[in-house]
Amino acid sequence: MNPAVLQATLDKISVGTVYLDASGVIQGCNSAWKELACNLDWRSADEAIGRCYEECAPIMDSLPEFKLHIDGILSGGADEYRAHVVCGTDGDQRVLEICARAGKEEFPGVFVQHRERLFMAKAAQNWMCHTFMELFFEKLSSGVIFQSASGKVELANYAATQILSLPFDQLFDADKIPPGWRTVDAFGQPLALENFPAMLALKTGEPHLGVVVGVERTGYVRHWIRVDAELIYDHDNKGQLLGVLSSFTDITVERRSQEEISKITERLRLALDGAKIGIWDWYIGEKKMVWDERMYDLYGYKGRTHLPVEEIWARSTKSEERKAIYEILKELKEGKEETSAQFKVILPDQSVRHLRAQARAVLNSAGEIYRVVGINWDVTKEVETEQRLKEMAFQDELTGLPNRIAFNFQLERHINKALRKNERFAVLVMDLDNFKDINDSFGHPTGDTLLTEVVNRVLPIIEANYLFVRLGGDEFGLLISDDMDNAEYLEIAGKIQSVLMDPVYLLNGPAISVRASVGLSIYPDNAIDAVGLVKAADLAMYHSKDSGRDRITWYEEGMTSALKNKVDMENKLREAIRDEEFSLYYQPILDLQTNKIVGCEALIRWFDSKGNFISPVDFIPAAETSGLIYELGTWVNYTAFKQFKLWQVIHTSLEYISVNVSPHQLHYARFFENLMEAVNAVGISPTCVQLEITEGTFLQESENAESHLKALEEAGFRLAIDDFGTGYSSLSYLKRFNVDVIKIDKSFIDDIETAQADRDIVKAIMAMTSSLGFQTLVEGIEKKEQADIVKEFGCGYAQGYYYGRPINADEFAEAHIGLSSSNP
Repeated sequence: MNPAVLQATLDKISVGTVYLDASGVIQGCNSAWKELACNLDWRSADEAIGRCYEECAPIMDSLPEFKLHIDGILSGGADEYRAHVVCGTDGDQRVLEICARAGKEEFPGVFVQHRERLFMAKAAQNWMCHTFMELFFEKLSSGVIFQSASGKVELANYAATQILSLPFDQLFDADKIPPGWRTVDAFGQPLALENFPAMLALKTGEPHLGVVVGVERTGYVRHWIRVDAELIYDHDNKGQLLGVLSSFTDITVERRSQEEISKITERLRLALDGAKIGIWDWYIGEKKMVWDERMYDLYGYKGRTHLPVEEIWARSTKSEERKAIYEILKELKEGKEETSAQFKVILPDQSVRHLRAQARAVLNSAGEIYRVVGINWDVTKEVETEQRLKEMAFQDELTGLPNRIAFNFQLERHINKALRKNERFAVLVMDLDNFKDINDSFGHPTGDTLLTEVVNRVLPIIEANYLFVRLGGDEFGLLISDDMDNAEYLEIAGKIQSVLMDPVYLLNGPAISVRASVGLSIYPDNAIDAVGLVKAADLAMYHSKDSGRDRITWYEEGMTSALKNKVDMENKLREAIRDEEFSLYYQPILDLQTNKIVGCEALIRWFDSKGNFISPVDFIPAAETSGLIYELGTWVNYTAFKQFKLWQVIHTSLEYISVNVSPHQLHYARFFENLMEAVNAVGISPTCVQLEITEGTFLQESENAESHLKALEEAGFRLAIDDFGTGYSSLSYLKRFNVDVIKIDKSFIDDIETAQADRDIVKAIMAMTSSLGFQTLVEGIEKKEQADIVKEFGCGYAQGYYYGRPINADEFAEAHIGLSSSNP
């Protein structure tokens, strides 16, 4: 044992204390004991060191059991001994409380402390002691009860009756609990009489200090007391046990305050737990961070509070995250009262959690920051939701591509870059041809699958720095960010078209041929802002569609006015349908072998409200692109069928009536059903109806596993290939359909008298159709010479101005079938 360490330990104790070694010899004392020894005329400190305690403190006569208790403490049989003793000189008298406790491991002996409890001059003892002690006892605010060794109450003060709410007669009847009186322990559980602190002290021989007891009486609110029960010995009679002294105070207010604080604390804890909020303290001077348990949970270290905060912080955050937090702490140190930040942490399983921190500075009396208190909470769901909202705002849900909003945003950024570097770039807009027909015919799920396949084909062939987006519907956009020649931009557009050419084989559906119309615009040649560039490319794309589809077109200035004209035409069309400005004209079809009219073709005509004629060449394309062709075609069919029925009823020689069918009509989902409804409603047979369908439509249909034309063929409608020989060389589709009539286009007839090539083409077509068993009809016969030539070639039927121009129903009936009036 180090004497210097012992002395330093003793000097820290405020009451008079000596240290005894295992033999009971004094090895050290403090200054308070030296003063006490001097006042009581004991041996001085210098004389006491090295002597037995009994030699230096002449109080052993009053405490015969002291030596036994010291030996018990030294042997490990007890931890503490406490007693009171009266001592002093002739002039005064003192009451000392002696407390002996076992030392710690480095001090294996006993520390004996001396605490003065009462001092009284001896001169006053004779006449004042009894009166003073009585007054002192009665005036105490704490309740005091003395019970004999048998447990009988011998003495009690007034405060005891008030605190316990018992009169003296019941208080002294301590062998039973008074009627209507109930006691509980600190946890609210019933407390039996034998378990009262005083009774337990008598039973165990040990004091019971600081015991909390709840006292209840019927009709009264429970109140709480804190009890100290200490044994009293007669030191003049060999330390005989006299009884137990209980002192107690009312702690009801304190207890209720603690309970309220506990409730508030619990509510706060529940709120924090419910909100998953963790609390932290940063002690600036000590450079120390303290976390509560929830903080460990937030960082993924639940139940591992033994780990240093600094270690978890280093594991869980990257340098840029730590830098951000240090910046807000720096702001607080520099005078900002409150701040917040959001950051992410890496959990032990390597998943990421987003946290938000709110921190407030705590100032000392000098107004200086010495501590920062903060809270953290999990905002991962909020961050993920925000991210999803951003994706929804900037991303196409079906394809996963960026959308139009994202395209415009990135375009503006790239425009700024190109402006600084004086560079050019291109914007490509692509629209799938006839996509609406695919949706209408096969359903939107098939259309969605097709769009996804388009993306899967295009993405691998474009550069990573290009931005490919879905602008909406079947329209896509591409930002070609490199500065190139126009030929290189065209090459990229051509590659995109080429990867779409192979048929798309859909599950449980047809093989669909994908074609795309493409428009290109250049920055800064065509526009200097995002909206303008996309609009210019859009106009170029629409020009590709109007020019025959499956084309690539550069934007030109005149396209804006062309679009305006197109929009104006669509608006006029809607008004014309509403105002019934359309009518049908009929052109005869002649059997060249009998020179008789066997049929007629119904042709739509439009004279606006001012009487101006508008050519079908101008309004039919607008009707097709706007979707009005369905409504217009239905009107044509019903009107033509009713007219034919009227002529049929009055016994004309007409065998059939011919109507033109747009490819858009043919791909409409309910086209066949609507056509059957029309013939049934009017009361004519499908065999009396010839459907003129362009050669391109037949070729496209032949590429599909299930043709829309099959249903028409099986129902008995006559199928005619219109404009035969214009633009397609493959004739394989003729094997797939039972075509009735091949119509040779007018372009081969115009110069047939003089152009040997046209004569050869017509002759070859005639030979082919004859061998395949098809009827042939030549369009555009305007001269007798042309009629003679085609008749000589063996053509079966003809149509043209030579035989009759398209005229209204009345004129047709009068001119060609000998009827006067035939309006339906």
